[in-house]
Amino acid sequence: MKKLFFAIALALSIPAAYIPASAANEEKTADIDGAQYRYIVENDGVEIVNIETESSKLVIPETIDGMSVTRIGQQACDELGIKNVELPGTIKILGEMAFESCEDLSGVEIPDSVIEMGEACFGYCASLRSVRLSANCKSISTACFSNCSSLEKIEISDGVTKIEKSAFVNCSSLKSAVIPDTVTEIGGGAFRYDARLSDVSWSRNIDKIGSGVFDGTKWLSDQPDGYLLLNGGALLYRYGGSAKEVSIPDGVKEIATEAFEETAIESITIPAYIDAVPYSLCHKCTGLKSVRIEDGVKGIDKNAFAGCTALKNISLPQSLTYISATAFMECKALEEASIPESVTT
Repeated sequence: MKKLFFAIALALSIPAAYIPASAANEEKTADIDGAQYRYIVENDGVEIVNIETESSKLVIPETIDGMSVTRIGQQACDELGIKNVELPGTIKILGEMAFESCEDLSGVEIPDSVIEMGEACFGYCASLRSVRLSANCKSISTACFSNCSSLEKIEISDGVTKIEKSAFVNCSSLKSAVIPDTVTEIGGGAFRYDARLSDVSWSRNIDKIGSGVFDGTKWLSDQPDGYLLLNGGALLYRYGGSAKEVSIPDGVKEIATEAFEETAIESITIPAYIDAVPYSLCHKCTGLKSVRIEDGVKGIDKNAFAGCTALKNISLPQSLTYISATAFMECKALEEASIPESVTT
């Protein structure tokens, strides 16, 4: 009798959604509305690992075997000949390269249930013209829409905080991008080589911006000479002027990487309130002869002055704690510099 009571108690203690480990990893197949789905069952729902269909329209079901479809797995739909796809409101995760190289896919609405998109999720979707993004996905992943050559406009939902590197690289038809104020970080090359991109609505709260974010865009080439300032003047993104002696404008709190790279400047002053000289700040400024770094700056990052072959004079403050090993690489004219005792690395 005690064994019977124990068995009943154990059965009642197991949640209804519990899936034994052996069943959870077992791949199954289902044919639904002309499409064949291979899937596995996880504790939080169904992950689709592969879809095969001859139809131009794909409607992914909300449930399979009575369980919610919550994930589209890695490369599950890559290279399908679909033109349209409907995603259910149960989907939480779109895996890496989930729809990569679906070259006929022209439009997609990503439901607000989606909280994560893997790298290159829609990469090389050459016919993709429009995208509605989830309001609950905090990050647009690396190369997420890379090489979508027909994409003309992207509105990034409020709530997105980060645009990863190369997210929209080589979107050659992209003309406008709306970046909401919730975005605080943009990765390197996020919009690189988007040649027609001319209209950019900026977040006012960018804290970190990678290198070459807008290289090769019409927006960047249309900027006036001089300092290109963002965030109401708080972020110096790029210098495109002709002055030989430059200093950082008042109000700037952060300098983007490569801000003065390959410019014709001959001298520069880095103010005390800049925490560190950024990566490749003056990389290959072959005419740069003099650098003054004010007391308060704590570090000099990689390649900050690399390739500055004419650099002869540099003033280093006592506040410095680190200097990258490549900070002054190939500075052939720099014969000596007094390293403060405060520098430990």
